[in-house]
Amino acid sequence: MDEPRRMTFTVDGMDCIECAKKIENAILAIDGVRQVRVSYTLGRLHVEADRDKTSEENIHEVLKRLGYDFKSEGAPLEDFFSIKNKRLIVTIATGILLSIGIISEFLFDEPLLFLPT
Repeated sequence: MDEPRRMTFTVDGMDCIECAKKIENAILAIDGVRQVRVSYTLGRLHVEADRDKTSEENIHEVLKRLGYDFKSEGAPLEDFFSIKNKRLIVTIATGILLSIGIISEFLFDEPLLFLPT
């Protein structure tokens, strides 16, 4: 038996368990699909399918028909810098800047900020 094709998709607009079940049942109906795992909390769809029977385009067609926006996991990660992750990026940048300030206070004998007394 051939090694199954493993595909992972990021699905936007899937926000409840009913949506996940609808996607799971529709993907399982495709000929050659062996296993489907859907996580609506992460917005991810994992599919294992026979290489010779099922292609990524088959999955795309079903997701389009159901009305979901999606991207293959192999797509570029330009979405990391999207509006959805802007708060995370700002939090990480602020944490890095604060850490640099705290570390510099321990490394140098003289304070970096001189306030008149």
